[in-house]
This record gives sequence, structure tokens and C-alpha cells, in this order.
Amino acid sequence: MLFFALQLDNDNRAFFSHLYETYEKKMFFVAMNVCGNQWIAEDAVHDAFFKAAQHISELRTFPEKRVGAWLMVVCKNAALDILRKEARYVPAPDNIEDISFESPEMQFEYAELVSAIKTLPAEQRTLLELKYIEGRSHGEIAKAFGISNTAARLRVLRAKQDLRRILEKGESHGVK
Repeated sequence: MLFFALQLDNDNRAFFSHLYETYEKKMFFVAMNVCGNQWIAEDAVHDAFFKAAQHISELRTFPEKRVGAWLMVVCKNAALDILRKEARYVPAPDNIEDISFESPEMQFEYAELVSAIKTLPAEQRTLLELKYIEGRSHGEIAKAFGISNTAARLRVLRAKQDLRRILEKGESHGVK
């Protein structure tokens, strides 16, 4: 945080320091509730304060309660963004030929599945990756997206249904 403060003039530096001292622990708590991981929570708080430094002049015009609310929302969104980015990163072989399959049909089915998943909207890809690749529970997914368990369960179900529809229609390879 020192780096951000050094980039600001004296008045803004003092205001930024006040924000950090007042809200850092609360923001960490918000981020921990979203992601359940200390390192991600710390990164989210850092990202939120970076954004605050970028908008420091605007924040000075807000009433104190609104500044706190703004910081909490930015922090929550930062934690969600980090979770989404991490969920998108699934190490896979660079080349499908690097994977050993029992049969050519299995290789084709795998390629078709990967292609179909890539056609899903980003949120649906993330939901399926969180659920089936990372093994996260509906409750963990709900926290990550800031939604109820029921909503998480329904969104995962819709993502599976959309994936199934794409596979049945052959849309992943441009075949209708």
C-alpha cells in the first residue's frame, strides 16, 4: 500500500491512509467470506485499494458511509474476479495427441467436449470448472458468485443442459 500512497499528493495520501487503516480488516473479512482463502483475500484487498488509489479524487467527494460501501463492493468483486480467473486456468496438454486414449473414438469425444465447453458463455464455463474440475460444492460456488445455494445449483444445472444441447446439436464444430 505504501507504493500507492507515495504516488498521491499529501491530502490524498492522508485520505488514502485513513481508508486503509479504517477499512483494510473489514475488506479482508469480506474477501474471506467470498473466497475462503487467505491469499486470494489478501490479493482482493490489494486490488481494491489499487482501484481506490485510482479513484481517490472521486472517493473524497463521497460521504464516509458511501466510501466504505464502495470499498466493500469493489473488494467483493475483486475476490470474485480472482476466483473466476483461477477457475479458467485448467492446465491441459498443449496438444490432444499428448493424451493417451483407449480408442480413437474417445479422443474424438474429448476433442468435441473441449470444443463444446469453449462455446459456452464465460460464467457457465467457470461454473462447470468450479463444480466438476475443482470439485467445489454448490455452497462454495454460491459464495464465489455471491448468490444463494439454490441459485448456484440451478446455474450449474443450466450450464450442464446448455453443454448437453451443444453436444447433441454438434454446435461445437459448427455442425447444426
